[in-house]
Amino acid sequence: LDEVEIYVDSTSKDEREAIVTVTNRVVQMLPRWLEASPKTEQVPGFDSMGKRFPPRKKVNVHFTLVSTEYHLCNLNDIHNRSPNQ
Repeated sequence: LDEVEIYVDSTSKDEREAIVTVTNRVVQMLPRWLEASPKTEQVPGFDSMGKRFPPRKKVNVHFTLVSTEYHLCNLNDIHNRSPNQ
């Protein structure tokens, strides 16, 4: 779980503000994730000069939005029962 990062937003006042805050955090983290990612994919096609598009980095991200203490307690219980998942 070395690559797991937990971000807690305790400043948002409503769901819309929370989504904006989390989205901004993801945008902040994206350059670091791209730098660390060894994966690249070839982009099909050619640019306006007839050159093939350069390969681009690929990042696989999974995140879960947890909205209440109830969810946090459930996640903690699951982790305690299955710490490797």
